[in-house]
Order: sequence, then C-alpha cells, then structure tokens
Amino acid sequence: MRVGLLRPRSRSLTVPFHKQLKAGKRLVLKMGNRSMSTQYETQFTSPSTHLELLQYVRATLNGYPSLLKREFVDVSKKTQNTSDRGQVGIDQKSTSPFKVRIFQWNLLAQALCLGADNFIKCPKEALEWKPRRLHILEELLLYEPDVICLEEVDQYEFIQSALESIGYKGTFYPKPDSPCLYCDESYGPDGCAIFHNTKKLKSISIHNVNLKKENASTNQVAIIQKLQYCNHDDASSSGQEFYVGVTHLKAREGWGEFRNLQGIYLLKKIKEIAGSSPLIFMGDFNGDPNEPVYSTFKNSDLNFGSAYTKLTEDGTEPPYTTWKIRGGRLATGSIRESCKTLDYMWYTKSSVTVDRVLKFPTGEEMGVNKLPSFNYPSDHLSLVCDFSIG
Repeated sequence: MRVGLLRPRSRSLTVPFHKQLKAGKRLVLKMGNRSMSTQYETQFTSPSTHLELLQYVRATLNGYPSLLKREFVDVSKKTQNTSDRGQVGIDQKSTSPFKVRIFQWNLLAQALCLGADNFIKCPKEALEWKPRRLHILEELLLYEPDVICLEEVDQYEFIQSALESIGYKGTFYPKPDSPCLYCDESYGPDGCAIFHNTKKLKSISIHNVNLKKENASTNQVAIIQKLQYCNHDDASSSGQEFYVGVTHLKAREGWGEFRNLQGIYLLKKIKEIAGSSPLIFMGDFNGDPNEPVYSTFKNSDLNFGSAYTKLTEDGTEPPYTTWKIRGGRLATGSIRESCKTLDYMWYTKSSVTVDRVLKFPTGEEMGVNKLPSFNYPSDHLSLVCDFSIG
C-alpha cells in the first residue's frame, strides 16, 4: 500500500506508509497572532479492501497494546409494542426491512487531549497522534459499520482519506469557533462528521445545522443526512430511504438548560428536514438521563427510543458511556473522576427496530486509570448498533 504526505495548500508527495508513520513531520502555520501546528497526515492513494486496511493498521500497531475487546448482544427479542409502530411503520413493513449497522463516537479531538482535557492518569505517549490515529482507525474499521457518525473531529482529512480509500464517503461540519483553534497544538477546528458505505448506501441530501438557543446562534452544530439503500445485487430491493443525524451539544456542568434549548431547536429542525421518515439520530449530548434535554428527546412526538436501553433489564440507560479521570485546578491539585452516560442513539420506533447492540467494557477491563489509555484512544466509548429499517 502506498500513501502520501498531505501538506496544507501543497501537492501531496507519495511515500511508503510505514516511512510516513515514522517521520511525524510538522508544519507550523501563522494564523493571526497564533501559530497552528499541522501534522502531515496520511493520504491513502491506492484502493484497498476493508480487511486489508484493518490488517495493515494492526500490523503497524504491532507492539502496542490491543484495543478493549467488546461483544454484540442480540436484543431483537426485546421487540417494541406494536402500538409503537404507527401507520408509517405499517406501510413500510409491506416491503422487507433492510439491515444497517451504525457507529457513533466522540473520538476526542487531538488538540484537546494533549492539553485542555488534562487526562492526568493517561500516559502522554498514549495521547500522541502517531499511535492514537491508528487505534482510532482500528476502532472505526473493526465493526464494519455502514454509517459512521463522529464528534470532536479535528483530523478530518486523515480519517476521510483512510475511509474513502475503502469505499466510504464523508461529510464534515466544523464548529463556528472551535476551542481546538486556541490550543497550543492545533490541527484545525473540530466538528461533526458522517461517513456512509457507498457500496450499500447513496447520499440523497445533507443538511448542516448551526444550533440555536431560542433565536441566538451557539457554537454547536449538527448534520442530518438522507441516505438511500442500494442493493447492487438486487435492484428491485433497493430504494428504502432514511435519515441519520449527529450532534455534539454544549459541554460543562451547569449548562443543562442551555443544552435543553439546543435540543428543542434541534427537534424542530429534525421535523422540518426528516418529517415522519425513518431516522436514527445520535451524538454526545453532554447531559445524563436526568437532564432536561434527555426528557425532551424521549418524550418528543417523534416517538424516539434509545437504542442502548435495550442492554438493561429495566429499560434504563447503561451506567456510563464515558469514564475518565482528570486533574482539577492547578492550585488545588484535585482529581476528578467522571463516570456518566452522555452519548445516545435515538431511533424512530414507528419505523426502526434494534437488533444488536455492542456491549461496553467493564470498569475492570478498562483498568484503574480508565479512559483514554493505550487500550482505547478516546474518553468516550463508541456506540454501535444493528438496526432494521422499514
């Protein structure tokens, strides 16, 4: 496999992948009164299969600890009550539903993980981009998703180049004023991204949304994309359309009402764009199930279900989707451990069912220092589900 070094505003140079990984060259660009350090990124210039790319990533990671191991749980027997499936669902059931695997992840912006997030229990070497980017790719490739939804993406070109080399197509929407731009090691703005497998799905439309609080714009964004199922082996079974969406709401404790207002605006936009069509909407909501925004989505007239409630016997959310240890203010020397559920995959119960859900690792499996680590490149765990649509 041959790759190139992607240099901002410059033509790419073709060099072997393994040499590029060792080079780690950096270019410093002046932006106003700041400097932005831009890592030369891998540009995959030769087509390759999904398996070949995964094998190559793992071979290059030889010597590094392996990713946390996780398994899928079959939840298809936990079917929704038929009253959940309205007229839309009944009409769509006249044709066979199709299966789609969707992957959701706040992958942790590279600029933030090195400074502002202050992961004091994580070895600095595990946060360096050289190993992190490979573990990120491994996590993205491992479960062979049809749709990938990401937050805190500040290395979009790298991920785009890798995934498009094996048949994915991506779209990216950055935050208007990304905090990554103000970090000492900045690689550009972070934002949300969606990738779809073009061998199975076709993009019909893309809607970029700037979230608002009442009538005021905020610094958070969302993407809503309309996709169509394409069966290249059987054209007669193609044609089912559905929507996917991703967002990353305002962070920080004490901003619950702000997030709720963002959620109210987001639901309004979802209804305008998707109507009553099948929809899976996901993201880092930065609020646990006790926050108003969770109730706003759960009780909306879109009749949403939360996919990961299928993992629990009582239908509640799992105890965590993020588990991290951070340092407090320098003056206090305090340590803050955060074990929360902040990430969700919402789906329209009238037209979508959940078949399988990827389990989370236990606290013991993560280790005493939790996330991120050499075994996992983000402080958030990915959410991966198999859905039936139609």
